[in-house]
Amino acid sequence: MGIVIPQVVTSDRASGAQVIDGSLNFNQISEPCLTRSLGSSGNRSTWTVSLWAKLTPNATTYNSLFMGTTDGMQWEYETLMYSNGNLYYIDYISQAGGVNVQVRTNDNFRDSGGWYHIVLQKVSNAGGIKLYVNNRLLDSFSSNTNNGGQSSHWNTTGATQSIGNDPGGQSTPNSQMSQFYFTDGLSLGPGYFGYTDPLTGTWRPKKFRAEGTTVNDGTVWSAGAGANFDSSNPATNGFDGNPATYARTDNANVTATVTFSKPIHFANLAVRGALETGGIIKVNGVDVSSQYASGSSTLQTINLTQVNGVSSPLTSISLTGVSGAAQPRFSQIIVDGVAMQDSTTTNLDFGTNGFYLPMDGNSPIGEDKSGKGNNWTPVNFGGSVSLTLSNFKLPSIT
Repeated sequence: MGIVIPQVVTSDRASGAQVIDGSLNFNQISEPCLTRSLGSSGNRSTWTVSLWAKLTPNATTYNSLFMGTTDGMQWEYETLMYSNGNLYYIDYISQAGGVNVQVRTNDNFRDSGGWYHIVLQKVSNAGGIKLYVNNRLLDSFSSNTNNGGQSSHWNTTGATQSIGNDPGGQSTPNSQMSQFYFTDGLSLGPGYFGYTDPLTGTWRPKKFRAEGTTVNDGTVWSAGAGANFDSSNPATNGFDGNPATYARTDNANVTATVTFSKPIHFANLAVRGALETGGIIKVNGVDVSSQYASGSSTLQTINLTQVNGVSSPLTSISLTGVSGAAQPRFSQIIVDGVAMQDSTTTNLDFGTNGFYLPMDGNSPIGEDKSGKGNNWTPVNFGGSVSLTLSNFKLPSIT
């Protein structure tokens, strides 16, 4: 068990940040891990993993943060790992007889002194994989066979799940982990597990609560659409849950706007859209057109959270065509990893195989705190590592 740190009121505590007392230490000497066998399948196409990790790059080829396999890692497995020698990338692989889906980052994760918040979203079979680090949606990959069509090995009947190692004991990372969540059947972004501390401006852990709804609470979001949307591509297309359909202006010299009936608060905001030539896309009245490829009708999902002037809450989106150009368009507005969808209510829940492992030294290692009873078996653990919330400093990502 971890050492309990006496609590005092610090700036972190005063800001309302979650206090984390400990973490689990994974190392290549004793090869500790957590394991679990699934008796029944959960949702194999829609789920979320959220964890905090302090990464220590090393020469080992594979440093597995978690893995699921249905055949002892021979041909069918699913894993999230980091580093390969000194290349410092994060790698997601889903394989069935060969690599079907692989997302390998170009970003470097070199800072072993800081904590990374990693969120992996599986957004239905058509939506593919989304990877966030410290509330940043990663979009630069050295390998990206992200077809999304591979059903999950991590969450299927008979799978052996492991955290901190693979079932064969070949890829133990040197790392610390804390606050490991899995939501089965619910694809969520980092805003459900963390937030920006208003006092320090840094990204902090937040306890996920399976209460209430996502942004989709039954509201008809397209009801606030004004005139000038194309009758063949109406505003409703931007809120139908389909990333391939889109709303656009009805000609090149008009502005079409959707104004929402209530402010929509977010930690992370992305818009899937396209400009074609000279078009304008505005969010909350802020021109974000420079984020999209000019002259292209290809839909792009762009994270707008870091764009100057775009701040919570979300109140409107508008499209403006330019004379002589085709019409700009948007396909989805994604609030904290969830696409806004008309007349839809999505309740927050851990799901059948969901779990919450605090890994903080205050509860038995492997005990699920989600209320679902999905406990894990600890192997080769001697204890946990003490820390305080102030140790959750954000490293740089290059």
